[in-house]
Amino acid sequence: MKRKPVYVETEIHAPLEKVWEYTQNPKLHEQWDLRFSTISLNGSRDEQPQSFLYEKQIGFGMSITGTGAYRTKIMDDRDQRASSLQFKSSHPLSFMKEGAGYWKYIKTNDHIVFQTQFDYETKEGKGWKWADRFLFRPMIGFMTAFSFGSLKAWLEKGIHPRLVLERTLAHYGICFLFSLVWICQAVLPFSHSAFDHSPGFQLFYFLLGVSWLFPYLSKKYLFVLQSIFLFIMLVLGIMSPHATLHEPLVLSAFLILSIAGMINLKDCVDVFSMKRKRGSRHGRSS
Repeated sequence: MKRKPVYVETEIHAPLEKVWEYTQNPKLHEQWDLRFSTISLNGSRDEQPQSFLYEKQIGFGMSITGTGAYRTKIMDDRDQRASSLQFKSSHPLSFMKEGAGYWKYIKTNDHIVFQTQFDYETKEGKGWKWADRFLFRPMIGFMTAFSFGSLKAWLEKGIHPRLVLERTLAHYGICFLFSLVWICQAVLPFSHSAFDHSPGFQLFYFLLGVSWLFPYLSKKYLFVLQSIFLFIMLVLGIMSPHATLHEPLVLSAFLILSIAGMINLKDCVDVFSMKRKRGSRHGRSS
């Protein structure tokens, strides 16, 4: 079964030296890269190749460890830099056996193009290979793309990666909540007087709920559409003589949450807009 290397690319509006420092300094690197919890060099950063130990905590007091070595190459005459990496792990919980990859930095007029590509061998056995194809490789690609987005937010906006992660997790939680609310309102309505339940509106509720689950659909416009709709329904609910007391309160809470989600969105990482194929265009923005 042919493996597909993991490739991620992003554009960072920051000086090349700063991008280089935040990616080559292990203490800074481990703060934004979800693939590592700690990175410890075995010697000076000036040594070539530079060997290191890494650890990834996976919860429940367990962690995966491994070793690696990397080399750096500076081509200032071409406004490019690069580092190559080899890594391996014999830890029983690690699905990776060994692998290699690179980071590449390309300086343009106003930003740095930061690229990575890597591949790895899994442990022996068809079970590991199938698990890697459908679970581990998509997961490690997702984590790499998210990490690049966190680095970008840190360098461009000064937002620490931990805060970026918290806000992004909150964003996904809000999306799931609104999806659940609208689908339930279409199928098993919890409010009969504040919402119209004609077949057309039920279809609208269902489509709105399903839309929150599509990862490639821009959530910015969904938040705008939903906030406008909730505001209209809130006004109609307040004016309606048939509305109960709790319904305007529920609509107000959803409206506030929708606006808060829209504000929170600007500091989240949109993994699905990352460039994941060499030569392709960057995806949509949130």
